[in-house]
Amino acid sequence: MIEKIVVLFSRPYPLPDTRRRQWVMTILLSVAVFLFLFFLRPFNGQRDTLSAILGGSADAALISAFLGSLEGAATVFAVVSVYYGVLFKAFPGYFSEERWTIARESLWTVVIIVAIALTNIGVMMLTGQWHYSWKEAFLMVMYTAVIGTAPATTSVIINQARLLRRYRHKAVAINQVIQAAPPLPVEETIAIPVTPTLSFIAENGKDTVSVAPADLLAVTSADNYVRLFYIDSQELSQILIRTSLQKVTEVVAAHPNFWRCHRTAIVNLSLVTGVSGTAQGYRLHIAGLPDTVPVSRSLNATLRERLANRPAVLSTPVS
Repeated sequence: MIEKIVVLFSRPYPLPDTRRRQWVMTILLSVAVFLFLFFLRPFNGQRDTLSAILGGSADAALISAFLGSLEGAATVFAVVSVYYGVLFKAFPGYFSEERWTIARESLWTVVIIVAIALTNIGVMMLTGQWHYSWKEAFLMVMYTAVIGTAPATTSVIINQARLLRRYRHKAVAINQVIQAAPPLPVEETIAIPVTPTLSFIAENGKDTVSVAPADLLAVTSADNYVRLFYIDSQELSQILIRTSLQKVTEVVAAHPNFWRCHRTAIVNLSLVTGVSGTAQGYRLHIAGLPDTVPVSRSLNATLRERLANRPAVLSTPVS
């Protein structure tokens, strides 16, 4: 039983991988909280206090409910903005999708809920609406954490299962495209001269790695280095070189069979043998490469087209 729970909470879970997605998540959460507070009005004490200040009428009660709900939504917006805008940038190694799991997502969801509760208490103290002791404040935060843990974890597990099912289902259709559309002949996909080898130069200007396009499987980033995966004497080899993935992208730009499918990876499309789906999105299977390569979710819409129109491997220059 314990092993099953450990496996469940170790499953990968997606992180908002772009600033746009983070802003969308922040706004959606804020709007959801506003609607919840405005229509359900769970905090009668705060509502009644505001209503009395505004005059005690029905219209005043409506206005106070609106202002209280807006205050709650603003608190959520502030806390989640700090989460994405400060913590994500301060600890990029920790907030890495490669390491993100159901357990981490559930934990941070509870942390955010507690942070929102603490911020609300602070706002109420500043506005004179707080009339409780520190002990009651502590108990309120603890209750919030305990009560929020179950629904937060449940929603994460359900969402992970939903995303996994969706990406696996769509991966089946993409694999059919791969089987039905083998790489196109070179002459149909390229009409410019390209080099017979790819040369990657390290930042020191001395170390150079040269690989034939047909032998390069993929390139992944590793902090200030990139890792080249290539075939050497019919065996898989890899090497670290101090450079950026952007510079690698410039080197392979003339070869349309290479595609930067993720902020951390470039792949040889001609060697893609299949696609699998996880809750974090699609992963590419490359011939000769034991590990799969992630595809950025922002590129999901173009993945099928890129695979359907991928060129054959260029091993010699085209004149």
